[in-house]
Amino acid sequence: MVLCIVALPVFLLLSLFSVKYRRLTKEAWHCLSRTVMLRKCESGLDTRIKAEVTGSLMSWPKIAGFTYRYFTILSWLFLILLTASFILSAQGVYNYWQYGNCNGPDSTGFCVFDPLGENSKISTSQSCELVEKEPITALTNTTGFTFGEPTAELTIIEFGCYSCPYTLHAQPVIQEVLEKYKGQVKLEFRHFPITTHPWAKESAEAAECAQDQGKFAEYHQLLFAEPGTIKSEEDFFNLAEKAGMDRGKLKECYLSQKYTSLVEADFQEGLKVGVQGTPTFFINNQTIVGPKPFKTFKKVIEEELDKITKTR
Repeated sequence: MVLCIVALPVFLLLSLFSVKYRRLTKEAWHCLSRTVMLRKCESGLDTRIKAEVTGSLMSWPKIAGFTYRYFTILSWLFLILLTASFILSAQGVYNYWQYGNCNGPDSTGFCVFDPLGENSKISTSQSCELVEKEPITALTNTTGFTFGEPTAELTIIEFGCYSCPYTLHAQPVIQEVLEKYKGQVKLEFRHFPITTHPWAKESAEAAECAQDQGKFAEYHQLLFAEPGTIKSEEDFFNLAEKAGMDRGKLKECYLSQKYTSLVEADFQEGLKVGVQGTPTFFINNQTIVGPKPFKTFKKVIEEELDKITKTR
């Protein structure tokens, strides 16, 4: 029976490439079905397999003899390994579907379904990392700009950096989230400029100046739409014109450093709640670090929306 169980999936796979294995697949299935019904397998398939395997090892007489004597035990071991392989493969498929990584929600290890790691959960070390660490406390500052319907019940708080490629990479998914859950979810953007990135803090201050003209969203999008274009302060003023803003007013606001303290307050708030890299997302008590596939956000969002529904 063991040989029939082992042979069936092997022959089934090989039958996709060779006609001769289709007959053997039928034979293995027939043998297995008879064995399950406590009837003797009449085809002699198990005997033939044992003979062929042993015969192929005759160049190594000791190995061939060992295999022949302990063939049943070796068959059981092979069956256990085959079963374990199937279970682990199924688990990998589930993890990839659920979390974007074969190895589970908190892993960044290699995934055969995603060899380039493009859809994996990205840890803090793969975000734009800040070395400093502070004790985690509750969010208190609520001055971030809100995207989406203001009346939405669920708020995603994002700490992002305009000069961070990972924050940039997360933007299309965030847009998809806001479109998918329109009216249910809103995004509050907080500034967390990584000091090692050029023009990070200045970009945040320029974006706040854009809000003076009611153009934060437009300016925010432009800063991400044209990465690497900020090479001087004049580039901030050029973006103002592209956003349909008064260049002179934005320049005056920016040079006055009107929003330096606000950006610093956001940054310090991020440190206090444990932000170590960008982007970092807070959805109630759940945290997502780094750009993630839509399904990662979907799982957390629907869990939180379900909690809201149950408390009504």
